[in-house]
Amino acid sequence: MDYHLILAGLTPDLASFGAALQAADPAALMDIDQSGQIVRISTSLDEREIAVLLAKDDPAVSIVIERQPSNCCGGCGG
Repeated sequence: MDYHLILAGLTPDLASFGAALQAADPAALMDIDQSGQIVRISTSLDEREIAVLLAKDDPAVSIVIERQPSNCCGGCGG
């Protein structure tokens, strides 16, 4: 699944979150868009699992997690 994390106000330590994401899903990918306000994630984790990882370092962090539509063409059969 692909997600966007919308950053506003108090934001998480992205290095720590990225390490936790990789530990939970070694195949996960994460990057930040050019605006610096959207973190793009591709992972097998669901929204709840992502929220738990985000809250581990700082439970006060408030982030909007938006599931993105699939961009899979089905061509690889995966």
